[in-house]
Amino acid sequence: MWFKNIQPYLLSESVAYDPEAFSAELACQPWVPCSGAAPETAGFVPPIGGEGAPLAYGAQHMILFCLKVQKKMLSSAAVREQLELKLAEIEERQGRTLGKDEQRRLKEDLYGTMLGQAFPVSKKIYAMIDTRQNRLLVDTVAARYLDKLLGLLAQVFPEQSIAPYPLVSPPAVMTHWLTSNKYPDSITLADNCILADSDENQGMVRFTRKDLASSAVERLLNEGNQVVQLAVNWQGQLQCQIRQDFSFSSIKYADSIRETAKEYVSETPEERFATDFVLMSEAVTAFIDTLLPCFEDSGRVPSRRVVEDAIEVA
Repeated sequence: MWFKNIQPYLLSESVAYDPEAFSAELACQPWVPCSGAAPETAGFVPPIGGEGAPLAYGAQHMILFCLKVQKKMLSSAAVREQLELKLAEIEERQGRTLGKDEQRRLKEDLYGTMLGQAFPVSKKIYAMIDTRQNRLLVDTVAARYLDKLLGLLAQVFPEQSIAPYPLVSPPAVMTHWLTSNKYPDSITLADNCILADSDENQGMVRFTRKDLASSAVERLLNEGNQVVQLAVNWQGQLQCQIRQDFSFSSIKYADSIRETAKEYVSETPEERFATDFVLMSEAVTAFIDTLLPCFEDSGRVPSRRVVEDAIEVA
């Protein structure tokens, strides 16, 4: 259980560390398989264990849960191809061209038939709640899945407001790190980043395995480009890409953390899963705690001075 991406959210209401009660709440939105009437479904499934297991797992004040999204995949090209074959067959048999309404009905019938025969594709999205920090961390940066998860949580917990953290401009912070060479002591900058210009076209330049102190990077920064994605290493424990919305992608954990997980006696897949979850959650929460002071907006107008103040706080 290792999150490879993290989208953090701030919760408006505290969540009690009660995995059993949390599981019972999620049970009002269980996952059900796709059907002809519902070509796409989303709901909660057990994060550990099979059918019938609890819908939430708790450890170290963290509550883990899992959203499952299933969709029957049917391309418009496949429907169009079959429709053309059917039209040709009917026109040859009846000796006439079908009208627009007949073609539309035929297409709808054909779509329903093909959808019923299509194979479903499933995706699991894991998320965890840090009950100490009132924080939701989701293992995806894909807007489609984030919207589904937040939508279902809003139905389960209507009193809860889930929103992104109030931030100063993350690109401004990361750009300041690069231009001033001042950033938290716990991180080091890796060798890749993405710069974007400020005009409406948002032209981007990606640097991979490149010295970020090079003249090429410096020239673009002097021209007003900002850092919209930056690779960092944190305390030798994990590496990731910080994105312009303060999400994190391509997370890689140090071998030392994974080796620690192997040292624990784990007889079953569930026990190994639980061990990995504890070590992973400790690492990512400490990492975010380190970075937040640099990016959080204290209510002041974002500016270079605010960014520099945030650096000093960190």
